[in-house]
Amino acid sequence: MASSSVDALLQQLRKGLESILADAREEGRREVRSLLSGIVSGSPRSSGRSARGGRKAAAAPAPKVKAPKGKKKRKSPWDRMSDDEFIARVNAIRKGRQMAPLTAAEAAEKIAERHGGGSKKKKSKKRKSAWDTYTPEQRKSHLEALKAGRKKAAAKRKRKTS
Repeated sequence: MASSSVDALLQQLRKGLESILADAREEGRREVRSLLSGIVSGSPRSSGRSARGGRKAAAAPAPKVKAPKGKKKRKSPWDRMSDDEFIARVNAIRKGRQMAPLTAAEAAEKIAERHGGGSKKKKSKKRKSAWDTYTPEQRKSHLEALKAGRKKAAAKRKRKTS
């Protein structure tokens, strides 16, 4: 007797699922037909319009969500490394850039900087600009090219305004 009631429930469930699936298929067919007819006629209709050309009510915009205030700052993975792992990682990066690995003195200096003991900052060498590397002939030709470019741009602006 219990098995017949279970069978009846399963059959009801099956019929309900089949009707839901049939409705969904029909709705999908209607949408595809309206899209295809819109493409063929040259005025594509979105699924937001009905066949009469009316529009569905616009959905209310979602409320803005603020970021939580008490969010902790992300910790650097470099902070969790031991000194040996740090130097190994730096040397691996240097190797990838085809640079020589750190010497013992450089490694000790990097470790000291890492722990806040590197108060002695090296003065950065003043980098030469490209202009400083030019020969006088190159400078002259560069300036002439700049002047020619400015004249060309001024002529172009003049043509646009007139």
